[in-house]
Amino acid sequence: MPDTDVKFSISVDKNEYRSGEDIRCKMTLTNTSGKSLHLNKRFLVNLSGQQHDVYFEIVDASGRKAPFGLLVNAGKPEKDDFEQLESQASVEKSINLASDFKIDPGSYTVKATYENKTSPLELDASRVWKGKIESNVLNITVS
Repeated sequence: MPDTDVKFSISVDKNEYRSGEDIRCKMTLTNTSGKSLHLNKRFLVNLSGQQHDVYFEIVDASGRKAPFGLLVNAGKPEKDDFEQLESQASVEKSINLASDFKIDPGSYTVKATYENKTSPLELDASRVWKGKIESNVLNITVS
């Protein structure tokens, strides 16, 4: 299925944070196709080279990436990780970027990529969205 069947966006509640403050980031996945789709709602955040559903690129003004601070050992998403969404319906999840990444004071761009390569045997594979899609880009400052 083409990437245009799904929209992936991220948002934060504000653009400026103090060092040590939570940076709540909401990830939203929307079925923009004209039909019902099964979408992976697990939103497992991990490094791009590891098992993931989402990976982030948080880059400071000098081009340095904020390091991912977790060790995640997870398998592929299972049937219960998928939700059937009708056209224009969304599913979302929030995470705290400040606890998942080492974010020093400075200005950053934040972008996320959502990816699903799995179609559980219990689901109709023709209705499971597979692909990779990038989010919008956010600008945040930490002081």
